[in-house]
Amino acid sequence: MSILFCVVIHRDANRVLDLQRGIPTMTDQVLPGVELDLVSYSAYDGMKDGVTLFRAIETIRRYARTGKLFGPGAVYVGEIGIPESEQPDRVAERWDDWLGAAFAANVHYIAQWQLYCNELNPRLQPAPSAPIRKPDQARGFWLVRPDGSLSATGQYFGGLWRRG
Repeated sequence: MSILFCVVIHRDANRVLDLQRGIPTMTDQVLPGVELDLVSYSAYDGMKDGVTLFRAIETIRRYARTGKLFGPGAVYVGEIGIPESEQPDRVAERWDDWLGAAFAANVHYIAQWQLYCNELNPRLQPAPSAPIRKPDQARGFWLVRPDGSLSATGQYFGGLWRRG
């Protein structure tokens, strides 16, 4: 039996699209100065639609210096998700759009944010207290709801897994 141990040096990029407004970012100010194995993109500014996500990934790739382990321009989406309590409609459609953009941008890894949501729902008054026990108490960045059932995102990924 052999065990492969790999240390991946990565840096998380966010607020990438601020570059379009002339605001300096880690993407243009830091990434060109360091060589990394892989660059992670916290995609919250790129979630408007697939085109926006694609453009943000390509912007990171333009500045990133990545080594041999993952190859040139190695970017993955390290945080992306839908707050289902706030945006319950079109979950599958949005994931289709984002995954299509990621595949078009040749992104090999995507990490859904989060398995269980621990973010309190800011729309509830009075604010709920932790721990979260009911689905409506959380924002809904999850694959599994507090009652153990799969979220819409969890069901979407389950369907992909079964078809794959």
